[in-house]
Amino acid sequence: MMPGDPTPVQGGQTGLATGAAKGCLHLLGELTIEAVGTVVLGVATTASLAAVFVLAQLARRHSPAASCAFAALAVLGVAHGIRRLRRPKEQRTRLGRRSAAVTGGLGLWLLACLGYASFGTALDLGSGL
Repeated sequence: MMPGDPTPVQGGQTGLATGAAKGCLHLLGELTIEAVGTVVLGVATTASLAAVFVLAQLARRHSPAASCAFAALAVLGVAHGIRRLRRPKEQRTRLGRRSAAVTGGLGLWLLACLGYASFGTALDLGSGL
């Protein structure tokens, strides 16, 4: 071997079956990671929405004033989301549009939870008829 010659590579050639098997394993690993991430995010989203629902019911049962404060917060969230989405195109960013949509959506969810809690309290559904 002369100085400057490339170093020979050991085992550089792989068969078609070996390459296909490695590709399938890589794809299977990525699909597994995506599936686990989807399940974790789904559980976290469901748990957070359920927590908002439970807190809205507790607030309504213990203090109607707190329920009104939550409702005002929800209305402000919806108004903020709508206001941000209606800005001129030059002032909108991708992150701003997403945050406005999330804020508005969470505001609507909170209003729905408070409405359900108020409806249940008004009819006294938890009295064990």
